[in-house]
Amino acid sequence: MACGYFFNMNRGVPLVRKGGTLIVTHPCMDEFDPVSTRVTSSSSTACCRRRRDAMTLHMKYEREFAQNPSYVHLYRKATRTTAPPLLHWYWGENGRQHLGQIIAVGTENTHVRS
Repeated sequence: MACGYFFNMNRGVPLVRKGGTLIVTHPCMDEFDPVSTRVTSSSSTACCRRRRDAMTLHMKYEREFAQNPSYVHLYRKATRTTAPPLLHWYWGENGRQHLGQIIAVGTENTHVRS
């Protein structure tokens, strides 16, 4: 999400030069609200751990998420459902392509450090 905000909500000039390093502080924990993130917390997180490229995720998983009846129902009818799966990953793609590296300080997950 940091890449999405820093690279999609600027005033026409990225905050970091091409190939530069973005440093963010966040625990990056896997704690999700069970009501509002029923779909995104388990399914799309697992996909993004296996594949990092947004186009690969789109080609391999998007149809499955878009046509899964239980996901569609949750998105349309649940009272506090977040954005569709993979959307947040897509949101940060411009930043990930622009940056040389991203450093997350204070993480609680080993997979974030790798």
